[in-house]
Amino acid sequence: MEHGSQQDDTIESRLELLVRQGGGYEGAFDLLVDVLIERGPQLPDSRRDDCMDLIIAVAPRCSARTIGEATRRMALHEHAPRTLILALAQLAIAREARESGEKAPPAAEAQPEDELTRLIAEAPAEALRDLARREDLHAGACARLLQRGDQEAIAVCARNRKARFDRSGFAEVAAMAVEDDDIRAALCHRWDIPEDDVARFWGACVDQDKARLLVSGFSADEEPQLDDMPPLGLSDEEEAVLETERQLAELILEHTRPSSLPRAARKLAEAAGIDDGLAFDLICGSYERGVVLLARAAGMDEWAFLKLVCSRLKQIASTTTPHRALRHFRECSREEAGRILASITDVKSLIAQERAAAKATARAQAKAARIRSLQGLEPQAEDASPPVASPQPVAASA
Repeated sequence: MEHGSQQDDTIESRLELLVRQGGGYEGAFDLLVDVLIERGPQLPDSRRDDCMDLIIAVAPRCSARTIGEATRRMALHEHAPRTLILALAQLAIAREARESGEKAPPAAEAQPEDELTRLIAEAPAEALRDLARREDLHAGACARLLQRGDQEAIAVCARNRKARFDRSGFAEVAAMAVEDDDIRAALCHRWDIPEDDVARFWGACVDQDKARLLVSGFSADEEPQLDDMPPLGLSDEEEAVLETERQLAELILEHTRPSSLPRAARKLAEAAGIDDGLAFDLICGSYERGVVLLARAAGMDEWAFLKLVCSRLKQIASTTTPHRALRHFRECSREEAGRILASITDVKSLIAQERAAAKATARAQAKAARIRSLQGLEPQAEDASPPVASPQPVAASA
């Protein structure tokens, strides 16, 4: 008995007890969370992903209190996946609201139905792609389009930089991007993907895709800055976790503030062998991955990188944390950083060509629209003229 009591806290003994006595979903959930916390850093990526999938599958059958306690336990460990923590926190809040008979918080409410949402819900499959190109696609409309499940339309919507996904929408599209080449390539045109969701498909991207994603997030791009980014629907608990991370960054910087960004960019550019302007874009872009690659290519150590990323914490993606940025830094090799940075110049040139072609197409379409408009007005302007067998357009002479 004494020997058994000493082993009561091990995962193996708890698993045996669970099998023997039947712990139900609550016991299985707690055990899986403990496995991820205790063994997570040593597990192969595939096994760790399997463990996360099992946690997500079992969690909806557990009480809000059980889910909330597990979330708090995981938040104490920097290696615990932040995406999973945020998802469980949202689930706990929604579950608690249901258990207490209260209305779920606004972030969990369904988007209101409007004409665009109804159009997407009722449109035939062949019309979905045209709807996915609209510039007024709000989060509710994007969610309805995702529900339709048309992969081609989803890829078009993901490429549409005016389409606004909410947090769950980004997570869903990013998960699809791991397996679907078209959706992955489309996401690499965006500037507003949360860092948690970039991590979902980053490993599946080729170097040119990674370069395009970074270029899409450069602050010199033609999109609004991150200060204007729509809210991600984080709960108060999630915001509190991120605020703690931001306070940690402030402590790190309190006595070690880096020099001005232009000066830092010049030094890092020289060490990395790239253009000064590109180094500045990488520091000021929307994604922490740009800072990671620049620091790796320049041969920065971990402490110098941590100071650099902390100085940009509120400017780059709003869910970035020092812990995650440092993990990405450790996972990236200097060789990988060099390859991706070398692709950026080619991608910037390609994007310039694409934009020039898009402007030319837009001008041609506008001209054609004006001609069609004039042709439509022509019969009214010449009512007194005798009809002819085959009327010719007079737009050119006009």
